[in-house]
Amino acid sequence: MEQYECFWGTCPHYVVAINKDGTAGYIGLGVAKRIGPVALYLPQSAFTRIVRKLEAINFSKLQRSYATKNDGCKEVWSDQSAVTFYVTRGSKTQTVNLYYGCKLPSVSDKLAALAQLIDQVTGISPLLGRGQ
Repeated sequence: MEQYECFWGTCPHYVVAINKDGTAGYIGLGVAKRIGPVALYLPQSAFTRIVRKLEAINFSKLQRSYATKNDGCKEVWSDQSAVTFYVTRGSKTQTVNLYYGCKLPSVSDKLAALAQLIDQVTGISPLLGRGQ
């Protein structure tokens, strides 16, 4: 997952990757307390929670982008951050991008919850400077 900065420069830009074996990594790219790479190790339950969430939101059936009215957004608010999810199964990777200014509750709320779950199970809030 890659979370991008917002227009006002107050949103952290970072990448977090999680592997089935519990190895994971974080790279702070901007506006985060920790810039650079950090190795993470997660319990199997963390990976399982993410997989269950992906299944619950039918991730494999989502379109590639939710950013404009052409993508189905009911409203589009400016100056928001965005997040891109990369899910690899076997040799295939599916990419889904959500611009947080896209208001499409049936999808945008579920993808925002997925991003929050990933942040939670990886425990990266201190690296981002949140909850301090």
